[in-house]
Amino acid sequence: MSRHSPTDELDQLEQRLAEAKARHAPAEPLQVAGSALAQGFRFAVEIVGGAFVGGLIGWQLDRWLGSKPWFSLVFLLLGLAAGFMNLMRVVNREQKLVDAEPIPPAAPPESEGQS
Repeated sequence: MSRHSPTDELDQLEQRLAEAKARHAPAEPLQVAGSALAQGFRFAVEIVGGAFVGGLIGWQLDRWLGSKPWFSLVFLLLGLAAGFMNLMRVVNREQKLVDAEPIPPAAPPESEGQS
């Protein structure tokens, strides 16, 4: 007969508690929402930043050359195009990361009505 000491039993209990907590832990929805909010903000900044920089360059060229509003319009559109290109680059990179993550196995469906 083997007799377990109280410390061994306590260690086993702590281990079982940790396993149970890990199984029933929530999926941290605040972190996921924060990450989505950060990504959305980054996407907006990509577009607005590109348009702002392009518009600023065009405005300066118009002031220097006296050709209002042509350079402002052209560079604003080029800035928007650059912003969208950066946005597509970032989204494609994120999609590659998501595709590379392993998909966890699905739980078998629960049988309804069977006892």
